[in-house]
Amino acid sequence: ATALGASEVSTVVSALSGGGHGSPELWSLLEQATIRCAPDLVPKGLARCINGFSKLVPELSSSGARLWQVLEEATVNLCTRLNPQELASCVNGFSKVGRGSETLWLLLQAATVGSKDILNPLEVSNCVNAFSKMKISTEELWEVLEQRTIVHAERLNAQNVANTVTGFSRISRGGPALWQGLRQAARSEERWGGK
Repeated sequence: ATALGASEVSTVVSALSGGGHGSPELWSLLEQATIRCAPDLVPKGLARCINGFSKLVPELSSSGARLWQVLEEATVNLCTRLNPQELASCVNGFSKVGRGSETLWLLLQAATVGSKDILNPLEVSNCVNAFSKMKISTEELWEVLEQRTIVHAERLNAQNVANTVTGFSRISRGGPALWQGLRQAARSEERWGGK
């Protein structure tokens, strides 16, 4: 793992984290390799590392705090270059581990607001859930997330609906149009395999 470059590290982290594979020793080596390669990560690789390591929080070694510090620094540097999928992965990953400075979260909010017209249903539901977990409740952010949820309501799958309802409920937000759209999405018998 120590001889891998940034692209290879992010690919391995992403692949292994999905199935819970790898020994503690391997993950420790991947943490060290990620710390070493972080300045060379491209947005896709950064998102893969954040998402992958966020799934393994309990298994992280003593270098885990340093890993998240380095990933935060890389996110701050690359935030304006993240596409909506990468952005949602970073927002979701940092919220899963409950980490991130005020500066990081301000940048992630600004990037989310700036991506408002292109966020898809999965990205919106992940952002709603993640920002609410972090108790971030700025008006502009939540107006954008509410409007994108309304636009995508009929395309939300069961997990998207659950994440979105939980997120908006957690921070006591959402107007009648939002809740009506979410109710209709939840009642869709076709989506749930009904008749």
